Amino acid sequence: MLDYSWKPSVAEKFVCATGSINDAPEKLKDAAEEIEKFLIGPIEAMVKTGDFKDEWVAPGPWK
Repeated sequence: MLDYSWKPSVAEKFVCATGSINDAPEKLKDAAEEIEKFLIGPIEAMVKTGDFKDEWVAPGPWK
């Protein structure tokens, strides 16, 4: 019988998604700062006006 209980780690998922671990942040703090940069604009706009109309273009092969 096959064992389906194995779950990939965050690092393994990153490598599968990007094909490389070279660009992965070394610390969680660094990753959180990048996430904050990405989300702060929409969050501030929604707090101020309740709406966000900008569009984001994915910069990768997953467009």
